[in-house]
Amino acid sequence: MRVNKTFTVGADEINVATGLTTAAQPTDRLMAKRVFVQMLSGGSGIGYVLGGVSYGIVGDATNDSHVTAELAPAAAGSPGGSYSDSDDHADIELSKMWVHGANAGDEIKVSYDLPV
Repeated sequence: MRVNKTFTVGADEINVATGLTTAAQPTDRLMAKRVFVQMLSGGSGIGYVLGGVSYGIVGDATNDSHVTAELAPAAAGSPGGSYSDSDDHADIELSKMWVHGANAGDEIKVSYDLPV
């Protein structure tokens, strides 16, 4: 099953599984087979994908050990950089994945496939 979410960049990193800026817990566990992240057109800031962040910890885009990918900024008429990952065994743990951006108001699209 495909899930599409759009997150608006604010002051804090956003957990992909919960949509919140607070630390994820083991009860928030969400696994996926595929994930795609992209900065949406109209924005102007760099985006960040943070992966493998432990439960109980908020992802931090200034912590190099949290940053999996840095996404190129979007422009008025074109989307920005993207990141993707896939695993046929649904071992991508979205509850340990966060997104963030340099400019408040920019939007980040996250699409993922849940195992069925």
